[in-house]
Amino acid sequence: MRSERTAEDGRDRWGRAAFLMILLLTPLAWFFRFVQDDAFISFRYAEHFAGGHGLVFNVGHAPVEGYTNFLWTVLLGLPHLAGLSPIVFVYVVGMVLFLLTLWGTYRLGRTLFDHPAPAIVGVLLAGTNFSFVSYATGGLETMLQTALVVWVYVLVAGAWRDGRLGVGHAIAIAMLTAMAGMTRMDSAILLVPAGAMCALMAGRSVRVWLGLALPVLLLFVPWLLWKSDFYGGLLPNTFRAKAGTGWSPVRGAWYLVCFALSYGVPLLALGYLRKRPLRGVSARVLFVWVLIAPIAMWSAYIVYTGGDFMEFRFIVPIIPLGMLLLAAPTAAMSVPVRTALVLVALAFSAAHWQFFDRSPLKRGLESIHDLESNLTDPETGWSALGRRLHDDLWSDAPEFCPVIALTPAGAIGYYSELPVVDMIGLNDRDIARDGVFLSNRAGHRKIATVKMLDGKGVDLIIGHPQAWDGALLVGGRMPLAALDPIFLTRGVPDPESLPAGA
Repeated sequence: MRSERTAEDGRDRWGRAAFLMILLLTPLAWFFRFVQDDAFISFRYAEHFAGGHGLVFNVGHAPVEGYTNFLWTVLLGLPHLAGLSPIVFVYVVGMVLFLLTLWGTYRLGRTLFDHPAPAIVGVLLAGTNFSFVSYATGGLETMLQTALVVWVYVLVAGAWRDGRLGVGHAIAIAMLTAMAGMTRMDSAILLVPAGAMCALMAGRSVRVWLGLALPVLLLFVPWLLWKSDFYGGLLPNTFRAKAGTGWSPVRGAWYLVCFALSYGVPLLALGYLRKRPLRGVSARVLFVWVLIAPIAMWSAYIVYTGGDFMEFRFIVPIIPLGMLLLAAPTAAMSVPVRTALVLVALAFSAAHWQFFDRSPLKRGLESIHDLESNLTDPETGWSALGRRLHDDLWSDAPEFCPVIALTPAGAIGYYSELPVVDMIGLNDRDIARDGVFLSNRAGHRKIATVKMLDGKGVDLIIGHPQAWDGALLVGGRMPLAALDPIFLTRGVPDPESLPAGA
């Protein structure tokens, strides 16, 4: 009895220390806060939703599901209803989710390992990783998805360790799983191992199976039915825009390799040369199902889809699990060796923050600095351009508002409030289906032709706006060759379709 009380006191002491450490790490996420253009697509849907127009990109047009983060977009309706800044809202919510994710990481580590060191070190490795810390904000659903996934595994691992899945636990796991799927449908890939473990634990218990099924039947299934009715399909339009234009596993594999090299993962993994601190069959089963399986499945998904153009955003959901995996050997290390491992990780993260923009590993990626700077320049940034277009062109009468065509359909569209044709088709069903091939870059697979834009009544093609020297103008007009960067540097697909006098 005495030894059990002592062990419990020890766990409480480590828990208090971990929570204090997480509180001290949270200001780091605030320091690196930012918002990116894609977030403003969700802002635009949320603003229209809050205004009573429904989850639509263009008011009065046929609904198109051009977002992949339903639950996050609905949540963004709150600041628009309350008249608050959505940017400040996502910063504050991001800090809360960051804290919850790290606390869940600690709880998961304490469940998986007998020794507290892997849990503490895992939190430190995740909480000081530049990409993970930065995507606490960004304006997208990344940290919400990550928090939900981590807490599903906290509950599943705890039930497995205790040898029993109660009805209450089953309902909580299913509720978080449904919410993760409604945040991003591909969360299902991350949670397949958790589902398999729940099925094994449920066995023949009807009550547990009902606990697992009810949240899905009451939340997830009605959402799918609504999606199918409102948007005309189960999969978002973004899937159609990104699919069917070439498979690029090399890009996806390179995306993973770049992350590993940027953050010194091969060096941190050298701890596995020592004896691993896993005792008993149950511990090994948890280690495989809770850490290795989800990481492997998500990594395979990244390879299959070709990764992403944003700096390591798609890797964030597995960073907490991955850092616990790297921290596992620290249970068998001395304090100086553990300290050295954390310092090495800190050094790689600091180097990534300072030098990634000049690193050859950045090839094909937009860094977090790039994503932020697209919006922030007071003269040429996309936020400033959107506000100026609103001041110059917006009208209370929708019929007098010009239609603009964009490739970055976020901040310019949100601030201008003008009707927008998304040139890469994420928010346009016709371009997603019939647009011409642009590149194998994730999210930029197709693009509209001039003829398509003309047929949609576009008045002003802004494309991918950049600052140009006035000396490039010829007779007050820009030469056709100079238009290529407007179509994301791939060339105007059909310059012969430009209307006379354009």
